[in-house]
Amino acid sequence: MAADQPYIGIDLGTTNSALAYIEPVEAAEEGSPPVKVLAIPQQVAAGTVDALRTLPSFLYLDGTPVAGAWAREQGALTPARLVHSAKS
Repeated sequence: MAADQPYIGIDLGTTNSALAYIEPVEAAEEGSPPVKVLAIPQQVAAGTVDALRTLPSFLYLDGTPVAGAWAREQGALTPARLVHSAKS
């Protein structure tokens, strides 16, 4: 990996997933570089996409599959169309 490329950490959780990174330049300058959370774009309402700090581990199956926050909300209304806790 090139020295100027960020180092990325991925947490694939049962409830939420998240991405974080550090900049190599900052790591070289500091003993403990700041960890930056990478916001994940996802559908949060009908026709609305927003970048959130975590991606809820939910998949809603109704027409076009939707993952994330809106899938969690829609799944609360129609649980039979929701996939969750697949790793458990």
